[in-house]
Amino acid sequence: MDTAQQILQLLQAQPGVPLSGCSIGEKLHISRTAVWKAVRKLQQSGVGIQALPRAGYMLTGASSDVLSAVKVLSLLSPECRQRVNLEVLGTVSSTQDLLIIKAQNNAPSGTCVAAEQQEHGRGRRGRMFYSPPGGLYVSVLLRPPALSVSQARWLNILSALAACEAVDELLAAANQVNRSLVPAIKWLGDIYLGERKICGTLLEARCELGEERIDWVAVGAGFRLYAPDRPGPVTDGALTGQILDTVTEDGRSRLCAAFLNKLQSRLQHFSQEECAAAYRERSFLIGRQVILYGQHSKQEGLVYDIDDSCRLCVRFADGTRASLLGGEVELKP
Repeated sequence: MDTAQQILQLLQAQPGVPLSGCSIGEKLHISRTAVWKAVRKLQQSGVGIQALPRAGYMLTGASSDVLSAVKVLSLLSPECRQRVNLEVLGTVSSTQDLLIIKAQNNAPSGTCVAAEQQEHGRGRRGRMFYSPPGGLYVSVLLRPPALSVSQARWLNILSALAACEAVDELLAAANQVNRSLVPAIKWLGDIYLGERKICGTLLEARCELGEERIDWVAVGAGFRLYAPDRPGPVTDGALTGQILDTVTEDGRSRLCAAFLNKLQSRLQHFSQEECAAAYRERSFLIGRQVILYGQHSKQEGLVYDIDDSCRLCVRFADGTRASLLGGEVELKP
């Protein structure tokens, strides 16, 4: 861990309390100049740190909402707490990458990595997933027994529904519910609040060659709780909205616990019929014109339903219809 991350941990351990450069230097055995340089590095990476004259440094804004393993565990249901092995970090390369390494080293089902920031977040098809401070990034390892490749898509459905329900719970806890803005799902696992994306989900799995059975699945979700201090790159699939308008005490920890609780509950009480109905109700696309991308083509059409198998039902311009199990979909401008 470099000096900047050590200083961030010290500030996170005492939210709302300024720490002087002298006291930080004494704890880390470095000079005040080295402290100043490390703080500047954190500020340039987007961490909100205020320098108070004759008092010291203090986290501000979204950075003052610290993700806490103790708080997350205290908010988990008894059933979920028994199944989750949680590791909370500040800044990571990618929670998915860390979890996949753990999976390859035989980590048990329920292993979870959560972080406040990612330096190399990934989306579907290897795209960059901008993951600044102000977010929550969480990955969960599942080792479902006897799960076939064809059945694995239901984990996409479950994780998207769990993400929506977790956002609902956080908004209610923060008294920021707007009944005209309900978390909705854009095919297959992006979450929108209004017309802006607030969460992306990602599933990566391993199966043996020649076998239909899946060995493990890494379920990832990246949430934007708060607007970042500076705008990020505009890319396909970028998070453009935020869940909360103001910083909320334990917001990250509450959202993390809610997502894990909802995911565990949906896994434990899985019903294909209920999931399809809930997914249909949350659809961001029904009644809207879209562009569908194939491997070497694209088509325009109208989404008219989500069927009982959770397939996207599309009517094309020529009147033909199709029910899709996957694929890339964008709203038509």
